[in-house]
Amino acid sequence: MDHDPLKQLSAKRRTYADLSRFISSRTSEVPNYTFLLGAGCSVSSGVRSAGALVEEWRREVFERLYPGEAYEVDAAKERLSKHEGVWYNANREYSALFEKNFDLPRQRRMFVEKEVAGKVPNLGYAYLIRLVDDGYINTMFTTNFDDLITESFFQFSQSRPMMCAHDSAISSVSVTSTRPKIIKLHGDYLFDDIKSTVRETESLEENTRKKFVEFGRDFGLVVVGYSGCDRSIMDVLQYLLRSEDHFKHGIYWCIRRGEAPSDELIKLLWRDRVYFVEIDGFDELMAQLHNDLIGNSLPIDTGIVNDKPRTIIKGFCENTYLRSSSSEVIKRDLEILERQNSREELFSTFRDIKRFPQESDDDELSDRETVAMIEIRRLIDSNSFSEARERIRSELEKQPGARARERFYDLLVRTEEFAGDVKAAIRVLDDLIALDPLDPDNYIRKTHLLHDHDERMIAVNSCLEFAPNSFKVHNAALAALLDARRAALGFDSNALSEKIEYHFQASIRCNPGLNNWAWDMLGKHFYKEIMPKEDFRRRMDEISSRCSSMDSASLRALRARLNRLSRYKEDRGSSEADSLLLDIAAATKQKPKYMRAEYVWLEMDAMSALDRTADLSKKVSEINLDSELSNRRDFLVRKASHLLEASGDLSGAVTAMKAALKAEKSPDDALHLSRYFVYQKDSSGISEIIREYGKSFYPIHRHLLSRNESLARGNVEGALAQLRAMNTLRIIGVDQSNEEIHDLLLLKKYKEAEQIAKAALEQVGWSVGHPELLINYELARVRQDESPKKAKLQEVIEKSGNEAAAACAHYLMGNADKCKELLKAELRRNRENRHIYENWAIFSDAKGRGVLEAIVNSAN
Repeated sequence: MDHDPLKQLSAKRRTYADLSRFISSRTSEVPNYTFLLGAGCSVSSGVRSAGALVEEWRREVFERLYPGEAYEVDAAKERLSKHEGVWYNANREYSALFEKNFDLPRQRRMFVEKEVAGKVPNLGYAYLIRLVDDGYINTMFTTNFDDLITESFFQFSQSRPMMCAHDSAISSVSVTSTRPKIIKLHGDYLFDDIKSTVRETESLEENTRKKFVEFGRDFGLVVVGYSGCDRSIMDVLQYLLRSEDHFKHGIYWCIRRGEAPSDELIKLLWRDRVYFVEIDGFDELMAQLHNDLIGNSLPIDTGIVNDKPRTIIKGFCENTYLRSSSSEVIKRDLEILERQNSREELFSTFRDIKRFPQESDDDELSDRETVAMIEIRRLIDSNSFSEARERIRSELEKQPGARARERFYDLLVRTEEFAGDVKAAIRVLDDLIALDPLDPDNYIRKTHLLHDHDERMIAVNSCLEFAPNSFKVHNAALAALLDARRAALGFDSNALSEKIEYHFQASIRCNPGLNNWAWDMLGKHFYKEIMPKEDFRRRMDEISSRCSSMDSASLRALRARLNRLSRYKEDRGSSEADSLLLDIAAATKQKPKYMRAEYVWLEMDAMSALDRTADLSKKVSEINLDSELSNRRDFLVRKASHLLEASGDLSGAVTAMKAALKAEKSPDDALHLSRYFVYQKDSSGISEIIREYGKSFYPIHRHLLSRNESLARGNVEGALAQLRAMNTLRIIGVDQSNEEIHDLLLLKKYKEAEQIAKAALEQVGWSVGHPELLINYELARVRQDESPKKAKLQEVIEKSGNEAAAACAHYLMGNADKCKELLKAELRRNRENRHIYENWAIFSDAKGRGVLEAIVNSAN
């Protein structure tokens, strides 16, 4: 006997084509149908379905009530029905189990808030919004708590809907209004009175019920992603169908192919004017409706695609659900989006290669050349370097035009860089310079690959001979000089300072505007430089004043003020710091909407740098609820840092950084996350990063990740080997030497550590400007039973301005109590410091571990 109830209802079966035909047969600009959207619409967007939640809750409740008993679905249902019938209802499991797991409305709201946080609308919602914009849909009822429909309007449309999530607001909704309407039948997670439990979903609130009835009188209804398990809605539908005055255009209930309809829905389908449509899913249905009613255009305008974050389009292209869809429409549109995304990534590569923004004339490229470049880019990304080289040579033999030839050479440079052959990349750049000896960009790029300071300056000076008024060239000189200064490569300090000042002033003369990044370069240099406090303030005030005179609300002017006020504790708590925060908040409101995010990030940076931890916590909570910002990489990185620094929430920080890395696949974010995995001693987490993203990173980033993987395993020898393997890929300065010295200290190779530290200190004139180097040198000597040089350690305490280094100096001089006092304050200021200190060589012996444990305990 066939128990398929839909076969018995075969006369009620309708198709995609039928639904498209009925929706299109509107007699005016007003649609014939409203839509009721349930939880199934959000599954491909990452929101768990009601069924998935029921399964999780049923298991949790069963194991709580019957500990030690094996869980099996059907047996659990029977057991709960038989023994827990007071609260359990197998026909309304979602509501019954939700209430059993969460006693209070606020607890339920918090669960829902966490469940929907960070979710972004999938392609089906893009099709839906396009149907709204073209007038085929106007009103959407929904049982969902998520904001995916509202978010879809912001992502894919210029229209802004009326959204009613509370019963008191619904009476003002007009049936005839042409403005799109979203009506949440069970409320919104922002309110504590969301309706989720059995009692709460027994009936709709009065105003909501009346409005649902009003729409039922004038429109048909299309139901998607909703199982029909709420009496609140099903009772109203059954009641309205008694009268021929309601749902004159019919109810069309979309049932996912292969899923059994609920008993309540079967009852409803037997009523007149109620039909069912078997669908493959919400996204597939919307894709087909869009194709039938609007045509084969993309659901997103090309112009909007280019303006929106590329991560949205990437999300569509990489979505597992969409990629496995059998819908020919979705397959076609994904192919178009992937082509557009690849083209944009390619031209983004060329912009990155030049390192500086510039006007694009890539329209000169033929379609064949563009496709070839995309394919070469993919070969590079898959580390197929030999094949990439052969393909580039083949294309160059075809004698392409000047612009295409330059682009192919650019890709060849990228190939050699990713292959780790810096010398080969420089040779290709020399070929490019020979092709066009008056193009400054190729000289500038060469300076980024050269590791010898003199060679970098030769390239810059060659460029200055024909481009003396290029601020970009002066900035390249400034970058080389600042690198030499930071690395402490043994040059005369005063001479370097004079050259830095000369090229900064020359750059500003050539381009005094706020789009000149020399302002930031010099500001960051002063921030890190050891100099008298008043000299620092004076120089930073000069930069801040000059930037503010052009636009006091600009990002550069506000960041200059932040650098000025965040270095010293007394400035961080000053009224000037309060004024800066107010000015940033005001600037956010003054600037165009497309600039809003950059000012929000600046505000978060300012709160962090100025020790406004409570304010930053409130800001993070606020942005968590902002669907436009909460999934952005820039927020997630800042959120991760705040969680760890403010409360020591390492697990939460890891989760946020994973999301940030997934959003943009940045090597900096990969290294940031790997640092957290080192704290957790989770080498497998770093291995996963390398497997997932390593091929798309430069060799130096892969070495750094491998180094952290070794550190997470406790394999310091392996970490040291990776460090030394990087020496051919970067400038080797004091910081790099100090990393090597620290590894040697952990390996108890004290003599070797002392020798390298002494050579580095002689190179910098034993300057207190490198306090970590001085500390590690003295530690190497102490571990060999030599007495510390107290005069130098006292200089670190008095002049370095580095509290952690001062604490270590006290410790080496035998003053453990002062060390504890300073580090306890540093731990309370930044909880991440605990993990940093735990990996320090100075605390690696039994005595040091005891001191650190006391510090951690007293700071908690």
